[in-house]
Amino acid sequence: MSRSDPRRNDRDHFFGILSGVSKAKFYTGVFFVFSIFGVFWAPSEPWFLLAAWVAYSGGIAAAYAYAFSRDYRLLALVIPLSVIVPTGLGYLGHRVGGVARTSLGAQEPEIMLLTILLTVAGYVFFISFIRGEGVRSLRLHTEVTLAKRIHDHLVPSVDLRLPRFEIRGVSASSSEVGGDLLDAVADGDSVLVCVADVSGHGVQAGLMMGMMKSAARMRLLHEDDLDRLVNDLNHVSFQVKPPEMFMTAAFMRFDASQTARIALAGHPPILHHRRRTQTIDQIDSPHPPIGVVKGAKFAAVQTDCESGDLFLILTDGLTEVFDRNGEEFGLERIKAIVAERHDRPLAEIEAAILDAARAFGPQEDDQTLLLARVL
Repeated sequence: MSRSDPRRNDRDHFFGILSGVSKAKFYTGVFFVFSIFGVFWAPSEPWFLLAAWVAYSGGIAAAYAYAFSRDYRLLALVIPLSVIVPTGLGYLGHRVGGVARTSLGAQEPEIMLLTILLTVAGYVFFISFIRGEGVRSLRLHTEVTLAKRIHDHLVPSVDLRLPRFEIRGVSASSSEVGGDLLDAVADGDSVLVCVADVSGHGVQAGLMMGMMKSAARMRLLHEDDLDRLVNDLNHVSFQVKPPEMFMTAAFMRFDASQTARIALAGHPPILHHRRRTQTIDQIDSPHPPIGVVKGAKFAAVQTDCESGDLFLILTDGLTEVFDRNGEEFGLERIKAIVAERHDRPLAEIEAAILDAARAFGPQEDDQTLLLARVL
């Protein structure tokens, strides 16, 4: 639902979820490994200058590691320090008459021992960090694998053929667990289809998507009023979600009549290709997303439909695909595919849209597409 740099997000997320102990092990390991350079740069005497150079070398390396892993803006402070501090240490060594070191060898066993100890200390901290995070990563990977199995069960592909309708839908998440919802519920001569998009993606969005699907299914057991359905989902969402999360949604109900009822909540437009006029209507959302405005009133609308008409519902993960020049794939390209292939099998239309989007640019968000044809 939003465009961002996935590499930066992954970096920020990784360091953001590290425990305080793991962070301390990582930066301490960096400190000891790079503190060895201070041994080479420092004069052989006096000892306090050697200690200062070792502390500087390890400290500036840890500072660079922190800046690159957490906030690049800190480089504005770290880079000047990497010039000022060694200059000051060099000046201090000149004033106190420090003796320059020409080589490391048997004549300086204490220095060799110090170098070995610093290397071993860095190794120990890095191994401890890797070991701890490796166990945790394996556990998290197992949990995500289980979450993916549940997600795949909650959002299966849809392929329904009823006496008056043909429904086909697919959802492709951008990570192991997605936040898009795809559903179709047939009940006698009627069918309800739903496409929704929870803000963000990943496990958090997938959990909210699962809750919303369960809530919608429970409501459908008792009544089929789309107005009540969306209003109730909006009310419930504020009780089960973090404040920053929301969900766009598109619901459509087809029955034996020549009309379809539509309820939209902040969702991208539904496209309606009319076979008789060979035109495409764009049905826009007049309401905010679910979970944004407490007490918002959602109302369904009605549209007529005839045999051969085609409806298309999608999430913005398809329209918001960008090429290398930053141009957006957009809705007009999808309209052109629908206009050209409206009478083709739904599987062919689906494949044409997905292939065009993926050829245009990389997938950065969950992508969901549902097609419904009146027979």
